[in-house]
Amino acid sequence: MVRFYYIVLEAVQAALVFLPVLWLVMRFAFHRNFRYLLEESIFGFYILSVFAAVGFPSFRYFVVDFGVNLILFTWVLDFSAGYLLNMILNVILFLPFGVFLPMMGERWKTLKSVVLLGFLLSLFIEVMQIFSFRTTDIDDLIMNTLGAAAGYGIWRLFSKNEYVKRTQLDCKTPEPEIIILLAAVVKFFVSF
Repeated sequence: MVRFYYIVLEAVQAALVFLPVLWLVMRFAFHRNFRYLLEESIFGFYILSVFAAVGFPSFRYFVVDFGVNLILFTWVLDFSAGYLLNMILNVILFLPFGVFLPMMGERWKTLKSVVLLGFLLSLFIEVMQIFSFRTTDIDDLIMNTLGAAAGYGIWRLFSKNEYVKRTQLDCKTPEPEIIILLAAVVKFFVSF
């Protein structure tokens, strides 16, 4: 429970810098209205929360640690409930990503695009964990990607709903990528 409070505190701390910067960029560079800014802010806060949960490195605690696991599903050989729980939590962590992304525009309404960006985000996180005290793990990469795909499936189930149709954004520019990179930069420099 303490870890959960720490994650929330870290995400809120980064959001205090991230959100004003995001609003300025999106408002003046892309001329976004308040509704877009609000929905992009929610997506950005979610990304900051993911970075806080996975132990994204920060400027203060930058260390090189080559703890890398490239062997698939080693937890199966010596079964542990902790490893199984970790796999389930990795899927759950990326479920919102698969739901949010298709709502950001036509470009993100295919399973292929959501899975690809989910994979790339997860790969980015796993590579960045080399520079923190966390272990880079191929299983996390797979489970995170499956979580994004499952989130897309949830979105597809509800995408016929009239309310969901009205909440669709029309991002013609690479806004999700900009939000993710901006969140990574802010999280790297603003962390305790």
